[in-house]
Amino acid sequence: MNDKRRRWLGAGPLCAIVVAAFALALGMPGQAQAAPAGDDLGSMRKLTVRSPQEVQAMAARGEGTLLTIPRGAAARKGARSDASAAAAADIICVLDVSEPFGGGHPANPVLAEGIVVCSDFVDFITLRVELFRDNTRVAADEFTVPLIPGLLVRTGAACAPGSYLAIAQASVVVFAADPPIASNIVGSGRVDITCGVSIPPPPNCEIDPRLCAVTDGSRPATATRSDEATAYAAAR
Repeated sequence: MNDKRRRWLGAGPLCAIVVAAFALALGMPGQAQAAPAGDDLGSMRKLTVRSPQEVQAMAARGEGTLLTIPRGAAARKGARSDASAAAAADIICVLDVSEPFGGGHPANPVLAEGIVVCSDFVDFITLRVELFRDNTRVAADEFTVPLIPGLLVRTGAACAPGSYLAIAQASVVVFAADPPIASNIVGSGRVDITCGVSIPPPPNCEIDPRLCAVTDGSRPATATRSDEATAYAAAR
């Protein structure tokens, strides 16, 4: 896969330029380095808004770390109604990453997922998820999506035995906040994953009858009914 799959969904060139400027000034995740090629297993899904209490509870249960985007105490103090005060409340988000999962068979990829869930809609979320095997990065996917309250990103690589861990790095942008961006990074624990043994297909006796030959003490017989196989067995 191409490790650098940075994707802008629904954001025009102007939005990209604006957020790039914030990235330079305020430390959003930088450009990704190249990684080994592999299958394109990256994907994303938009998540629904959560209440501040739900976000706080997720963090209290150990389901990630908090990011806070302050929208200003002055704005809340000057609010003339409960509705306007609520609109000026700080936005809180939780960032979490799963332990690597999957594998167990050569055909099953090893995957990891990162999430950002916020208590309100934000201007942009950038979420990058990286997967490491034996301290070597084997997969990474990054998405930047505007005007959402939450985002899930999945990355993955073909199965190979080893010790895996995942890292998620996020930046949340709210232009009206001060400061307008909050960033953090979280990591998973290590997980040892095996990939089993690939079972070869049955022998093709039509192509090479010797693959299916059975010795009965006198002459070989084959499990095929083709003329070619019969002639081969008779010749033996």
